[in-house]
Amino acid sequence: MPDQSLIAGRNGVRYDRVVATRGQAYAMAYSYTGRPFRIRMGVIAGRQVDAAWFDPRTGRQTPIGRFANRGERLFTPPGTARPGNDWVLLLDGK
Repeated sequence: MPDQSLIAGRNGVRYDRVVATRGQAYAMAYSYTGRPFRIRMGVIAGRQVDAAWFDPRTGRQTPIGRFANRGERLFTPPGTARPGNDWVLLLDGK
């Protein structure tokens, strides 16, 4: 289900806007420009989450770590923030 409440703080507008969706134990956030953004943790099930970046240009997934599922966390996509540097943050509750 779409859930923009996952994005903590001010979200961008137009192409800088990050869109989010989630299920019970997973979440995804898409950035078209690859700009850093904050996620409100603790919304999905699990004490921890495994995080990864998905590159829609290549179909590759890159694990970035396991994090506590509480508070807010800043995620910075790979590369330089610019149009077309799109990334999907994948969060899997554990």
